[in-house]
Amino acid sequence: MASSPPPGYADPSAAPAELDHGRPLALFAVLFGAGALGAGHHVAARLLEAHLGPGFGPPLWVGYGLFGAGIALGAWAARRSPAAGSARATGLLAALALVTGAAAPGLATALTSPPVFDAAALGLALIEGALLGATALATWRLFGPVALALGALVRLLEPFRLLGVLALLGGGAALTSHLDLERSGLFLALALAGLAVAVSPLAERLLSRRDVHARAARAAALATLLGSAASLAWLEHAHPRAEARSYPNPILYQQRGARQEFTLTSGQGTLELYVNGKLAVSELDGYRYFEALVHPAMLSAARRARVLVLGAGDGMAERELLRYPEVESVTVVTVDAAGPALAKRLAWLRHASADSLRSPKVRVLEAEPIVWLGAGASRFDVIIAGMFDPDEYLDAKNFTREFFRRLARRLAPGGAATVQATSPFVAPRTYALIGRTLAAAGLTCAPYHAAVTTFGDWGFFLCGTAPPRAHLPPPPAGLRYLDERTLSGLFVMPRDLEAPPDDSIITLDDQRVIELFAAERRHVDQ
Repeated sequence: MASSPPPGYADPSAAPAELDHGRPLALFAVLFGAGALGAGHHVAARLLEAHLGPGFGPPLWVGYGLFGAGIALGAWAARRSPAAGSARATGLLAALALVTGAAAPGLATALTSPPVFDAAALGLALIEGALLGATALATWRLFGPVALALGALVRLLEPFRLLGVLALLGGGAALTSHLDLERSGLFLALALAGLAVAVSPLAERLLSRRDVHARAARAAALATLLGSAASLAWLEHAHPRAEARSYPNPILYQQRGARQEFTLTSGQGTLELYVNGKLAVSELDGYRYFEALVHPAMLSAARRARVLVLGAGDGMAERELLRYPEVESVTVVTVDAAGPALAKRLAWLRHASADSLRSPKVRVLEAEPIVWLGAGASRFDVIIAGMFDPDEYLDAKNFTREFFRRLARRLAPGGAATVQATSPFVAPRTYALIGRTLAAAGLTCAPYHAAVTTFGDWGFFLCGTAPPRAHLPPPPAGLRYLDERTLSGLFVMPRDLEAPPDDSIITLDDQRVIELFAAERRHVDQ
C-alpha cells in the first residue's frame, strides 16, 4: 500500500492538470508565431521585393503600404466580429495557408499580363496582410484567456525555453530563406495548414466545448494540407531543388520550350533571363552586350535594309537594329520559338526590348541555324550571330568552318556580320580558335571586345567578305554605352588577351573546342 505524502507536501505522482494543458498550448503558440512571421516575411520581404523591387509594376512602397493596411484591417474586422469559435480560427488559418502557398505561382502566372500582374501583386499584399491580422486576433480571442490562466505564455519566457523559441524562429527563417519562392510558400502553407487541423482538437481539450462548424473547417484545412504536400512533391519532380539552387537569385518564372528552358530570376533590384541555365539577358548591364553585338556591324555595312539575326530571339538585338530607320526587315532564326513568344508576353521583356518583336518589320522562324543557312540563297546586308558558347555539341556546330561558310554565302556584297565569340580574357585560346575558323571560311574579320559586368570582358568578331571599314561612323543617338569614342576603343585588344600561335580550326568532324573551352573556364574558376 502506497504511503501518502507528509502534511504540507504535494503528491509527486499527481502533476497539476494546468501543466498538461499548458504545454501543448505553449507549443501551439510558438509554432503559430513562427508560421505567421514566416508567411509575412515570405510575402512582404521576398515576393514583393523580388517582383516589385526591380521597378516594373507598382512601386514597392505601395505594396508594403497595402500589406500593413491589410494587417490593420484584418485585425479590426476580427475584433468587431462576435467571439470566435474554433471553426473561425481554423478557417482563417487554412485560408492563410492557401494564399501563402499559392502566392508565388499566382504571381508567376500573372507576369505575362501587366494589368493582371499589377492587380495581383497589390491584391496579394492586401489579402495576405488582412488574413494575418484576422488570424492572429481570432486565435488570440480563442486561446488567449486560457493561455494566460494556465501560464502557457509566461512559461515561454523562462531563459532556456526562450532560447529554444528563438532558435526555432531563427532556424525557420533560415530554412525558408534558402528555399526558392515556390517551395518556401508551400512549406509555410504545409505548416500553417497543419496548425489549422490542430485547432479544434486543442480547443475541445482546453475549453470543453465543441464548435458545430469545426468539422467542415477542419476538412478544408486538411485538404489544404494534402494539397500543399502534393504540390511540393510535384515541384520536386518538375523542378528539382538542385536546379533551383543553381541560380544566384530567386526564380520568378520558368517555362520549357521544345529545345530550351527559360528562367526569369530577380535579385538585388535586377531581373535576369537564363536560357538552358545560361545567362542571356541582364537588366543590370545587358544593354552593353547588345549594343556591342549589333552596332559595329550595322555601322560597317554598305546597306542596312535586310538583317538576319541568329540566336535566342529575346528581342534585345532586335531593339538595337530597329534604331536604324533604313531597316526594312529583320529575320530572326532561333531553335525554339518559345523564346520569342515568351519575350512577347512577359512584361519585363516587352519593356526591356521596347516591344521590338511585335514590330511588323520582324519575322521569327523556328529552325536549326546551320540547316536554314544552307537551305536558302537569299542574302542579307547585316548578319548578327549571337549564338550560345561552344560548350556542348548542339552549340559548337555553330562555330565550325561549315557554319561560317554558309553564313558568308548569305552576306550581300558590302555586307557585315558580327559573331559573338566568348570571352578573350577567360578563354583566349577558344577566342583565337574561332577567329582562325572564320578566316578559314573565307571571312575577313576584326576582333573587338566589350566590358560587360555580368559576363566579363566579352569578345566579338566584325566580319565581311571584304575587310571591314577601318573607321566606323558614329553610332545612333540614345545609346547608353556606345558613343564615337567608346566605339573605336572596342577594337583596341590588350596584350593579355592574346593567345599562343596555333593553326587548328573548328570543323564538324573536329570539335575539340568543347574540351578546350571547358578547360579554360576551369582554369579561371580555380
